[in-house]
Amino acid sequence: MDLSIANALFAILGLAVASGAAVDLTKIGSRGGIAVSAFASIQRAVHRLFAHAIGEKSAIDPASVERELLEMLRANWISAIALDKQKEHAKSILNLYLSPDLAKSFAIATRVDGHVLAAAAANKYTGAALTSEQEAVLARFDLALAAILEQGFQTANQKYRNWCHVLAGVFSVVFSVLGGLVISPDVLTFFHTGYFWLSVLFGVLATPLAPVARDILVNALSVIYKLAETLKK
Repeated sequence: MDLSIANALFAILGLAVASGAAVDLTKIGSRGGIAVSAFASIQRAVHRLFAHAIGEKSAIDPASVERELLEMLRANWISAIALDKQKEHAKSILNLYLSPDLAKSFAIATRVDGHVLAAAAANKYTGAALTSEQEAVLARFDLALAAILEQGFQTANQKYRNWCHVLAGVFSVVFSVLGGLVISPDVLTFFHTGYFWLSVLFGVLATPLAPVARDILVNALSVIYKLAETLKK
């Protein structure tokens, strides 16, 4: 097999794009693939806020509210919306859910005064003016809430990236070896030749490029399309 440097680079880039696409395909379906396994960190962060309210007598069902919130956050997570927007969305919804019934549990999770937080939530609901003490507690609650969500989302994002790298590496090596088999002059002896290890090497080299190769290719095609449209005018 004749292999030039240019061909090798194109092969590695092609493997990176293919493995990146294969990783994305794991998110298809109701389960969401590896994205959902990383989402567990966000679930734990949200559950910290509702943990002490579940089972308590209240006008609302905390477990149902938590499930509803997690479904919205899960949809955003699987859709790969920008992380900062996801955190801001989660924070906004949790502030919206803040009520006298959930204030005690939220206060325990964020380590603020539960009675003052409940009073502040009641005043916000009725439109009454907040006292300076209530405003101070709400400010501390807001900071603590942001910290809890930051930890949950950053941990989930790191786990997701790690799993993506692992899967991309597996896909890259498998695709590379299969490609080597296809073009090998002797399939029966392929695994006993240097071409097998060369295929493995190509797969390994393509792994770190997988997360960005597809985006680069899509952007390049977009630029070419726009350039072609401009030239037509």
